[in-house]
Amino acid sequence: MRIVFILFLVFFYSIAFSQHKVFVLSNKPKNADILLLNQKAKEYNVEFLISDNLDSLADCEAVFFVDFSEKNLSFKQNAALVLFFKNHGGAIGSFDIQDVTSKGIWFGQMFGKANSIINSASEMNFINLQNLGGVTVAPLWKMQVSKISSIKAPKYLQPVVMDMGGMPQAWFGTSEFENKVFYSPILLDKISLGDENFVKSFVGGVLAVLSPSKTSNSLKLSLPELQKFRKIPLTSGFIDAQILEYISNEFCIILTQNGNLYNYHTKSKTLNNLGNFEEISGALDITMDPEFSVNGYLYLYFEKESTKVKRLKLISPSEAVLDDFVSESSLPTANSFIYLQDSVLFGLPNYYFKKRIALKEDGKIQVSSLNADEEVISTEPFVLNIDSLKSLAISSEGELLLLKSNTLEKVQYNSEGFFPPNGGFDYKILTNKTPFKYEFVGFSDQKSTYQWEINGKSLNGEKVNLMLKKKEDLNIKLKITSERNFIETIEKVIEKASI
Repeated sequence: MRIVFILFLVFFYSIAFSQHKVFVLSNKPKNADILLLNQKAKEYNVEFLISDNLDSLADCEAVFFVDFSEKNLSFKQNAALVLFFKNHGGAIGSFDIQDVTSKGIWFGQMFGKANSIINSASEMNFINLQNLGGVTVAPLWKMQVSKISSIKAPKYLQPVVMDMGGMPQAWFGTSEFENKVFYSPILLDKISLGDENFVKSFVGGVLAVLSPSKTSNSLKLSLPELQKFRKIPLTSGFIDAQILEYISNEFCIILTQNGNLYNYHTKSKTLNNLGNFEEISGALDITMDPEFSVNGYLYLYFEKESTKVKRLKLISPSEAVLDDFVSESSLPTANSFIYLQDSVLFGLPNYYFKKRIALKEDGKIQVSSLNADEEVISTEPFVLNIDSLKSLAISSEGELLLLKSNTLEKVQYNSEGFFPPNGGFDYKILTNKTPFKYEFVGFSDQKSTYQWEINGKSLNGEKVNLMLKKKEDLNIKLKITSERNFIETIEKVIEKASI
């Protein structure tokens, strides 16, 4: 019985007096004030871990932002912190952490960039800190003269500490990630840390946000690795491109600033000039009709305020006409989509599933995470550093299509870092009279085999010859297979009038 009692006491004291670790992010992580706070907090079994290595998050129950701009976070650090908070890790902030501009929307939602109106003192409710973090201190007290940042009431938090004049001094609450958040606008300096009431209230807030169990390891951060992406050129031959709209393997529409319209036919890897339409120059966006497969209509949107709409009809992959349709509409969201593909061979990694991928004004790709109500809760750059983009789209295989001023490119992903061959073929006429003889030569960026079907005839080999009794259209289908059995297929018609 005595042994059981002793084991109970050991277990009780290990729980009651275990050291709580809090990860510190600060512009000046080694300054004397943070070290002083750490010394005082140890009396309450709280240790502030000052480190540049986010791997230490696994040992911590909360993250403490001290006079820190989250713009200093890298893409990987930003994503790691979002994952930590989604797993109920606590968040603490003090003094000036509220930048006007921000990379991470999640940061502002927790720490007050939502510009909520601060209620008058009579409308505020406060919670005794003994109920908050188990530390006994009055919720109203007089602060010595100390520096306070410009206050913006956090969106999801309620005031829990006020000074004797009724001004809020700290907030506590739950963010959209369902993790606990505590914030105080008071500067951590020798003045504030010399006030025992402030230290107690602050430590009480810290204790209140600590994760009840170390759940930060329940999900692992799985950022896409750079070497598992490939960016390849598709076509060029246009200038000052502005808009890209992917419709199908037959229609990938490109519009230039002066109204030149092109169709990149992905099956044949051919760029078709659909003509110059001065009436559609300056369009802001293109969308396709819901019944496009039947009617071939594209809608072009102009002007940001009162939006004018014009309409094109695609007759074939190489022909388009503009009709006299004019209407008004609200402008659709340009250059963005939510990635819902479910492909493991092609496309984007699982990391990007159900995230919104959009083009920013500076020509870079931005990825947004959404909540159940499709509201943005965090943003980050795309894993590849791509800029100077004019537009983007997504193919039927989940690949990103990137439009620059003079080129169209494609981004592919493979979890093992292997890709289908990037190839095509050339041809030449050997004899331009009966019998007509042609030579076809395949090429690829990998060691590959080549299977041809030309006008119904099957041929194999990198170089093949074909003989016809009369001149006719050449219907060519080429299957290029790499050593790892990745396949690239090209389908192209060479009209007899051009040979």
